[in-house]
Amino acid sequence: MRSRKEGASDWLIRSFEDGDQTAILELFETSFHHRRSLGDWEWKYLHNPTGKGAISLAFSSDGKLGAHYGSYSSRFHEVATPEPKIVLASQIGDTMTSKPARRVGIGDSSLLARITRHHFTHYCDGVVGFNYGFNTGKIQRYYKRSVPGSRFLEAAPYRVLTAPSRAVADSPLRVIRIKELDDRWDLLFSKVANDYKFLAERKRNSLQWRYFDRPDVDYLMYGVFDGTSLAGWSVFRDQGESLSWGDALFDRLFPDGPATLLAHVREQHARGSERKVEAWFPPRPQWWDQTLRELGFQSQPEPQDLGLIFKPFVEQNLMHRFQEHLYYTKGDGDLF
Repeated sequence: MRSRKEGASDWLIRSFEDGDQTAILELFETSFHHRRSLGDWEWKYLHNPTGKGAISLAFSSDGKLGAHYGSYSSRFHEVATPEPKIVLASQIGDTMTSKPARRVGIGDSSLLARITRHHFTHYCDGVVGFNYGFNTGKIQRYYKRSVPGSRFLEAAPYRVLTAPSRAVADSPLRVIRIKELDDRWDLLFSKVANDYKFLAERKRNSLQWRYFDRPDVDYLMYGVFDGTSLAGWSVFRDQGESLSWGDALFDRLFPDGPATLLAHVREQHARGSERKVEAWFPPRPQWWDQTLRELGFQSQPEPQDLGLIFKPFVEQNLMHRFQEHLYYTKGDGDLF
């Protein structure tokens, strides 16, 4: 790449083209000091059942990739409004720039600002209701300063459980490790979505892609059953020193479901019931927040200073509705 004197106008901003994968994976490794496999990249950006990912790129005049802004689609169900509706959203995936590229342009002329505008114009305006992502304080400040209309909802709602979990005495519920999904996952979502008000779709197809089709990562999904009926499910990931509880959906008509499932999972995977369990769960809905408190979860500052950033593209009053109703987990992002 050229020196600092190369201006932003000397760089080519364009959408992804087949063959860019190699440069993208190289930039990812140098940016995050972690090697992503081609299979994981294809899973994330090519195989999402909601639609292929959207990627904006910046190339120097000598063909070097300097900046990347990627996102992928998700469907949100909002049932808090008079007429329930589905809102298409864009999940911010990988935002990254090479060290030399960070010296190109200032403010609105920086490469990151330029590819952000390209991305919004080509993939968001008139296409999605909003985009969102879980970002560090540095990126949060960038959005607040350089992305008109962006909003900071809240710090990631990090919760920790260190106390032992106790099984519910005489519970008729059964906990089973899930290796294959069926129509009961769709039935449960349709039944309980109203209790969560505003949340990303958690049906069979999206869950299959998110937790079963991804290469290189082993997720632990468990279901809790009343007879043959699904009363709730959760997804975990073994993080070594802790057990990460990355996703959950429960029927509130079975109040013992979360405790029964969590006690079983900790017994199976926590190497003793006292290993720490970490999770992201907002204080919404209120009944779920109360359930977590009764389980012994304590709210703490998120260790990486992550928070939820979003930008509306259709409706500008999303902040109030998010504050009142939005339910999400760590599995709604790409950090789990």
